[in-house]
Amino acid sequence: MRANPKDVWSGPKYRRAQGAQNDWPSLFFEKVNVAPAYSILQVSFGGRDLTARLAELAPDGHVLAVDFGEAPFREAMADKRFPARGNVTFLTGDPCALPSQLPGAPFDVVMSHMAAERCPNMTRLFHRLIRLARQDGQVYMEMAGEGDCQALRDVMDNMASGPFAGHFMAFRYPYRPLSRNEALEIVTEAGYGRPAVEMRKETVRINSGYFPIWLAANAGAPYIQNLPQSQHSPFIDSVVKNYPPGADGCFAVERVILSVHGHRYWGSLEGDLMGGPVGMD
Repeated sequence: MRANPKDVWSGPKYRRAQGAQNDWPSLFFEKVNVAPAYSILQVSFGGRDLTARLAELAPDGHVLAVDFGEAPFREAMADKRFPARGNVTFLTGDPCALPSQLPGAPFDVVMSHMAAERCPNMTRLFHRLIRLARQDGQVYMEMAGEGDCQALRDVMDNMASGPFAGHFMAFRYPYRPLSRNEALEIVTEAGYGRPAVEMRKETVRINSGYFPIWLAANAGAPYIQNLPQSQHSPFIDSVVKNYPPGADGCFAVERVILSVHGHRYWGSLEGDLMGGPVGMD
């Protein structure tokens, strides 16, 4: 299960900074109870501290973590907390293309962190996540919501349609952030029991020295991959100049986060809704 390096959905191009998601673990643990013998699927890494905490709470269970690229897993396996426990496995692959069979499935808890908005077929992803949970298993997801970083995107769109237009003739923004109602509709259609979708907004303040680096690695990454290397810095510099900082000298980015929680309470573990196997069509 290895990611294709040419796949436009692959990780390092679109990896999000963890700083804006500092409350993700605490919110997850508010919603989901983790028992000592639970099996847990962690889709999209979310940080090794979260994985270590899950391994600690489920010493008699197992944590399977799936994410793009091998670098975060090499870092995690160098962390002394993991080899000592022996109840964590890492798989490199595309979180948006999970196979129907994974080692340890079905899981008591399936969690996904900032992966869904990158997926071209969210309905299939949501359905696959619930199918990987055991009967009455829990699924918890966080994803970018509609309006996420919209003001910053407007500035980048203006640059892409203005000074750099020649490189963006066929450009399509690769994320599809959902509204709360759209997310609720999809998880309901995918068969989630007791579905709940909560939305929150937070303003992330990034200091001026770090902002160009953050921009190139995160919100600006889908844009600069359409540019030749020589144009990466000019594009980022143009965006920074047209996105003024606040009075404190920091750049403000509004984050819109959807938290989705549901249970699996229907169907056999072997088949799909219609009784057939779940495939990778």
